[in-house]
Amino acid sequence: MTSVALFPLQSGVFPDGVLQLQIFEVRYLDLIKRCQREAASFGVAWLAQGAETQVAAEQPRLFQFGCMVELLEVVPIMPTLLHVKCRGTRRFRLDAQFAGPYGVWQGRIEYLECDNNDPIPSHLQGLADRLGQLIARARRPGALRTACHFIVRIGWMKPGGLPTVGQRYCRSHRNKKCNCSGNQTLCCAWNG
Repeated sequence: MTSVALFPLQSGVFPDGVLQLQIFEVRYLDLIKRCQREAASFGVAWLAQGAETQVAAEQPRLFQFGCMVELLEVVPIMPTLLHVKCRGTRRFRLDAQFAGPYGVWQGRIEYLECDNNDPIPSHLQGLADRLGQLIARARRPGALRTACHFIVRIGWMKPGGLPTVGQRYCRSHRNKKCNCSGNQTLCCAWNG
């Protein structure tokens, strides 16, 4: 078991994924500076319950799994605000969490084996190709130019799936830039 500093978030990161953070809490400003100085990484753990920002007498409850991240870029915006770009490196299982120095949560973790690079099964290749196209489109400048586009794309990752999240947003906001007729969700997702 290894002990690491934890950064609890409502959303997480996976290996090779990029995570952008705006750091303003003193405890995390200190964590980032220590990581820079020592070329160290920290763990990102998903919040099961609790707030991302520190709340007096509240202990966040974390999900059992997380991912280590390494710093790619740290840009000081102001003395008390940093823009941080990180990359996910290795997944871990969280065995225990406890309060550490300066209010930074610590975790006792066990690293998980790296994912295999198995080929995609032929019956899933079409889906993988379509997902790759959607990711490529989302990375183009201006691809997420409206809230509708953003909500629909995020909707793919939510428990209700795309139809529930995306249709609810499109119908409630009647997004004029969407130009949807009929199935608004699919129009936004596929015609971005």
